[in-house]
Amino acid sequence: MIAVGLSIGLLERPGCALAQAGYYVTPAFSLSESYDDNVFLTSSNRQDDFISRFTPALKAGYRSAPFTLLGGYSFRSAVYAEHPLLNTAVESQLGSLELAYRPTEILTLGLDGAYSRTSIPSELNQPSPALPFIPVQATTGILTARVTTDFYSLTPSIAYSFDVLTRGKAIFSYVVFEGGGISTTTQNVTLQLDRDLTPRDTALLKTYYRHFETTTSGSLASSLPSTSSDSYAGTAGWRHRFTAQLDASVEAGPRVTEGTGSPSRVDAETVATVSWHFELGTASLGYTRTELTAAGVGGALRSDSVFASVTVDPSRFLHLSVTPRWVQNTQEGTAASTTPTTTIYAVDASATYQLTRWLSARLAYFYASEQAGRLDIPHSLVTIGLDFGYPERVY
Repeated sequence: MIAVGLSIGLLERPGCALAQAGYYVTPAFSLSESYDDNVFLTSSNRQDDFISRFTPALKAGYRSAPFTLLGGYSFRSAVYAEHPLLNTAVESQLGSLELAYRPTEILTLGLDGAYSRTSIPSELNQPSPALPFIPVQATTGILTARVTTDFYSLTPSIAYSFDVLTRGKAIFSYVVFEGGGISTTTQNVTLQLDRDLTPRDTALLKTYYRHFETTTSGSLASSLPSTSSDSYAGTAGWRHRFTAQLDASVEAGPRVTEGTGSPSRVDAETVATVSWHFELGTASLGYTRTELTAAGVGGALRSDSVFASVTVDPSRFLHLSVTPRWVQNTQEGTAASTTPTTTIYAVDASATYQLTRWLSARLAYFYASEQAGRLDIPHSLVTIGLDFGYPERVY
């Protein structure tokens, strides 16, 4: 997933060629070598391996100021040095759709979609540059066993500017995780309104409706019953720009969750961030408390996370980033004694060097530790690779 994400992220670099409206085709290829110290993500008897991965990708479509339509597809092949039974021509695949249309200066329509099939579902629970419309605070970080898993996501949106100070946006997202006999569907409707009160202050209002539904099949059908729940939340917030380099925002409000066979629960919906923009990069720190779903886990999860990121560009060719996270997930509607809280400590660091306009080299390191009760699942992944990608205007 890291290879897929970085190669597609390379496609997203605007470059000089994408400055003009037109039809574009962007072939890409990623070649990487990784060391994985816990291939099967187990708490004991951990097995490591060296993995060679190859990721062809293609992105095509039309890009202009009022209208953009882009579609992409990539797949990843893998060769394991010590576990040849895991060798496969298609370890994962990813399709993406991006649509943006601005018919007038005050109206913007958008649609983001993605489909992924992977034999490593834990990848779907981590932030990914391949799915930029899913923010870091909307991922659980959960490590789960290897099983073929499908992911579907469709997110239409509409944004409208009532005047120069007031803006509104409506977003609907439909997300499905299917794998290992568990299918979890999330429908999320978000309505937001923001208004500039001063040149440095913006007031925010948001309402949320989320529907979670989990069904099970096979051997899990008797041990893990199907569940559904509805969640309603409203938040008020404030964004303040202290200086041109420093800004902060906070949103908070009550959330009510109603589940099948369980009483209503009242909790908080919260997100707070602070960002500092300096000469060579950006640093940010945030906290969120919300409800999410994850691959390999049924039902809704109450999730608390503290996340940070630092990105630095010491030169026009070198890009450095580090993103540490702390995430705590608890199954909604169950007692802690039956479903212990899962805590994840993770850090993702990378260095990318642009060798030529179409070729870059990278070094990436990912570490995560998942703790649930007395179980501790550590996971380290070191990757070096080359990414090729060059946009070509065809008309």
